[in-house]
Amino acid sequence: MTETTPPQITQKLQLQTWWFTALLIAINVGLFGWQILSGVNITDPSPVDAIAWGADFPPLTFSGQPERLFSSMFFHFGLIHLMLNMWALYIFGSIAEPLFGRGYYIGLYFLAGLMGNVLSSYLSIRDGYELLQHFDPKLLPHISAGASGAVMGLGAALTAASLFPPLPQQRFC
Repeated sequence: MTETTPPQITQKLQLQTWWFTALLIAINVGLFGWQILSGVNITDPSPVDAIAWGADFPPLTFSGQPERLFSSMFFHFGLIHLMLNMWALYIFGSIAEPLFGRGYYIGLYFLAGLMGNVLSSYLSIRDGYELLQHFDPKLLPHISAGASGAVMGLGAALTAASLFPPLPQQRFC
């Protein structure tokens, strides 16, 4: 193998090496199905529905409902949002879980998701302070949700890992 050839995966990914990723995908899809069955719009959930299902809304999150930082990782704004996040989770998770080990992977996933939601809430509130000076409806706090922060955290960890020599337990060269 030369520097210009891509790495070769010599074995097929086995489900038992990335079962937690599969479980996360199943939970997200299952909750989405439950939301649809309860009457949530499949392509464009209303803000009321999003908040009712645990989406992050900073005025609620920072006034006694911090669990929204976690629950919002499992609510998605429509089928396309869910599908894109689950596709990315499958791609990153099926590599990251066996590469980093399940314990580290789980911690990384949830910490990245929580920190992504904290940053999103902070930016929303920061814009809200401008609202106090002059009213602009675009600056109202935003409702946010989805697994994007967690999934992109996995992608960032994989990118960082690619910059260093292979790990001892690494299965892919």
